[in-house]
Amino acid sequence: QPPVFDINKTGTTADGYIFLDTNTNGAEAGNLVATIIDEDGQLIWSAVDTGTTNPSYQTYNGEDVIVHWSGQISGEIGRGYGQVVILDTSYNVVANVTLTEGIYAAGTIYDSYIDAHEALITTDNTLLVTVYNTTQADLTSVGWGSAGWILDSMVFELDIATSEVLWSWSAADHEDQIPFAASHEPIVEIPHFASTAWDYFHINAIAEYSEGYLISSRTLWNVYYVEKSTGNVVWYYNGGDGGNFTLPVGFEAEENTGTQLFKYQHDPRVLSTSSTGLVLTLFDNNNFEYGDLLTPNNSYGLEISLNTETWTSTLNQLLYDEANPVHTIAEGDRQTLASTGGVFIGYGFQPYAKEFDASGNVVWSANWGSLGDGAYRARKYTFEGTPTTLPKIAAEADGSEYTVYVSWNGATEVTEWELVGCGTAGTVTFDKSGFETSWT
Repeated sequence: QPPVFDINKTGTTADGYIFLDTNTNGAEAGNLVATIIDEDGQLIWSAVDTGTTNPSYQTYNGEDVIVHWSGQISGEIGRGYGQVVILDTSYNVVANVTLTEGIYAAGTIYDSYIDAHEALITTDNTLLVTVYNTTQADLTSVGWGSAGWILDSMVFELDIATSEVLWSWSAADHEDQIPFAASHEPIVEIPHFASTAWDYFHINAIAEYSEGYLISSRTLWNVYYVEKSTGNVVWYYNGGDGGNFTLPVGFEAEENTGTQLFKYQHDPRVLSTSSTGLVLTLFDNNNFEYGDLLTPNNSYGLEISLNTETWTSTLNQLLYDEANPVHTIAEGDRQTLASTGGVFIGYGFQPYAKEFDASGNVVWSANWGSLGDGAYRARKYTFEGTPTTLPKIAAEADGSEYTVYVSWNGATEVTEWELVGCGTAGTVTFDKSGFETSWT
């Protein structure tokens, strides 16, 4: 069953429902379930299967759809092998998108090799996904000789109807532009075996931009703009030194004493574009040295303007809850809420989500469980769920009284229930209360 959500609403919020994944039995990745709740913390919809994560609300061929990943999370944090499931708003399957060939997973065979980090429907109605391929690489540049093994972060564009591969990109194919030595990921196991392959790049997000894509590398602290026609990196933005850009005032690389703009980031998105660049948003995990879980720190939602003519950057917003800051070592997202100008932040590995108004004030927050019980991403969307399944009903006798329980997985438009044939009472109407309503 889903966790209990502790909700604190202190102001006016955007309309909508929260899409996230929840743990049904502790912090084990295999127990993740794609879930939708309302802002009171009441369950709206839960996927039938465990091992489902990263639900989102997107558009496919002009129709609203629910997209989530389904598969098996590996023993390593933040990597999986599975398929992408696309549902209509009645929760009928529109497509199951798979990648079945061309990927090596250290000897393990999977039905499909799509990773859990990203499943983005493009403006061309194709699907962009992340993939991790275990492959050999020359690691002489980082002191481990020519017979090394890496996890190559890849992007695939797939036809949604047929799962045909339309385009692919490999980080390792561009080692001249993305050197192994730039990674902040330590080599903690000898990378001379497929089972100990080094995850030097760790892809975790893709976004459409201009003539290609923005690709996020967590362990390089980089957001790359990759040109689709060539696969080459046109420019990159680095949280430590700016990359091809100068960092905002106060974060200049030459004055930097450890206060990087962002580190180990997630979820870079394009908020807007212009003739001189773009406005970028992302979630800054802001970790200290790798593996340091004890040093107090804050994670932030950032909004940054990048000027591709002057190659400068401006920090527009650094957002966090000053009264109750949260630091999460992994996962997380930042979503701009178009209806209010506010921001919705999911704190990934930490079981928190918060909504901020346009002035940066916290107007809603949720907490559930303990460290590790969090959701990879938590996002808010307005939508209507109209399941074609029938409601579930059960009755329990207690002497001469009966208690009736009724629920309807995924239904958003129900406000009351009508119970027909209720003995001498005939038809009884009672208000919907939570996911499962009871009446005695």
